Amino acid sequence: MLHPPGSGTAGVPMASLVERLGRSERWPAHRLHASQLAQLRTLLVHALTHSPLQRERLGLAPDAAARIDWPAWRRLPTLARATLQRHMDRIVVQALPAGHGKIHWTVTNGSTGEPLRLAATQRCQFQYGALTLREHLWHRRDPGARLVVARASAREGDYPNWGAPVAELYPTGPLRVLDVKHALAEQFRRIAAFDPHYLLTYASNAYALAAHAAAHDARLPSLREVRVFGELPRPDLAEVLQRAFGATCADVYSAEEIGPIAAQCAEHGNYHVHAEAVLLEILDEHGEACPPGQIGRVVITPLYNFATPLLRYELGDFAAFGEPCACGRGLPVLSRIAGRRRNMLVLPDGSRHWPSFPAWVWLPFPAIRKVQLVQTALDTVEVRMEAERDLDAAERERLFRSLRERLVWPHELRLCRVDSIRAAGSHKLEDFVSMVEPPA
Repeated sequence: MLHPPGSGTAGVPMASLVERLGRSERWPAHRLHASQLAQLRTLLVHALTHSPLQRERLGLAPDAAARIDWPAWRRLPTLARATLQRHMDRIVVQALPAGHGKIHWTVTNGSTGEPLRLAATQRCQFQYGALTLREHLWHRRDPGARLVVARASAREGDYPNWGAPVAELYPTGPLRVLDVKHALAEQFRRIAAFDPHYLLTYASNAYALAAHAAAHDARLPSLREVRVFGELPRPDLAEVLQRAFGATCADVYSAEEIGPIAAQCAEHGNYHVHAEAVLLEILDEHGEACPPGQIGRVVITPLYNFATPLLRYELGDFAAFGEPCACGRGLPVLSRIAGRRRNMLVLPDGSRHWPSFPAWVWLPFPAIRKVQLVQTALDTVEVRMEAERDLDAAERERLFRSLRERLVWPHELRLCRVDSIRAAGSHKLEDFVSMVEPPA
């Protein structure tokens, strides 16, 4: 099992940061908030000095930024993705503090298909690696085990170790990397041939692999855990993976423009926010902080990206804070990550709801490989399915009856068999998408 790296380990700077994170995750809230505020002040002064966009939109002098308190911080305007897209060339800074290293560029489409080109530094990558190692430690993974990574645009092949950051500190087992462009049956064949102990892939791909295994009575006999990222997992994903493979599930909440945001607690399943690296706020429709349990907009500030200072950035997600976790960590807790506004069902009265379609809706229909629901009008939902064949009349009626029980309103349902359900940017697949706005 992974153990905290000792002082004699190669790669001492990384080991030192991981050790510090192991201490700071146990800090009381007041100490964590004080540390965040100190880092925010440094970041804000830097952004106002070197980023033309941030200087114009915030209207704050650097000397005032150096003394900013929490009430003043919360009065600052949020940064919309559309604003960032229009002014990407004016937010990136040219001067960096010592120790942040070289700039590298990331181009992301996210799940919206709208591109962003952002800069980050070696310091950011170093922080991301340490947070990844902390999540491995939480889940007590065995670095000597076999790992498969299945993701988009992957450099496929077999490798002697897991690569950075784990292999920088620990001897590891072998790694197989697959591109998810392969058909599901071919993916499963290649994964099974490697007989992995761990699998890292998108939540929707994990779900599809489990459904494939159930439909074909196939097994991954050594699989212990599936680690998912990049998408909002279905509520029943852990149950489906346990049933199909006898494996546990761990979700990593991240965003390409931010990096790691939160990771699941191994003991209790809550999401712990990586508060040493990001400030995460949840705001209501009036811009006020939401109390625990209330879903609101995720607004996030990466604390160590001095190349593209994203101050109070509207990520586009909705989530809710939870009560402190019983594990004893002082990190903020997310009790729910609900998705994006377009993932909400819009009813004719203008209200919105988060729909849920658990596995039992689809599993009685072995012909169905993948499903996506798209609300095309206030009273219409299109059921898109990848399937081996058309459903007969009785199957169609049973499916529609199950869906109507979940939709809370008598929508017209239209079944559409497609060759492929297209994922958005970065292979993100959304189970439900609404293409309509509520009536004025």
